[in-house]
Amino acid sequence: MIVSMNLSLDGCIEAQGQDDGSWLRIDEEVHRVFNELAAGADAFLYGRKVYEVMIPYWPDAAEDAAKPAYEREYGRLWTDTPKVVVSTSLKEPGWKTRVVSSDVFEELERLKRKNRHRERPYRGHVAFGIPCRTPLFHGMI
Repeated sequence: MIVSMNLSLDGCIEAQGQDDGSWLRIDEEVHRVFNELAAGADAFLYGRKVYEVMIPYWPDAAEDAAKPAYEREYGRLWTDTPKVVVSTSLKEPGWKTRVVSSDVFEELERLKRKNRHRERPYRGHVAFGIPCRTPLFHGMI
């Protein structure tokens, strides 16, 4: 598993009162790194809050001609890639998304086993917006 976190140089992962990610300044260069990371993933793993930030923007981004090409590319990757959201409250996620509310690591192992039978080797899961400590202690990172 690869954990991707937006982190400022002084260690901040969110701005007070701005848990929607609006404090981030993501330019084309940074976005292309995200695109490369996303293109290499078999699935995305989200916490509920980050997933809810993504939902209003990315489902339609691929088809929006007003958006830059690198955002449209990420929009395609986002809608095409299976997503797993860790949540006890999210009920109807949509967009190739499955909600897991109990054993996340069992679900990840299931996905990993499933992908072993494909022609292409297992590429890994990219985790966004989940505490790193938990998967680290389970040997998932």
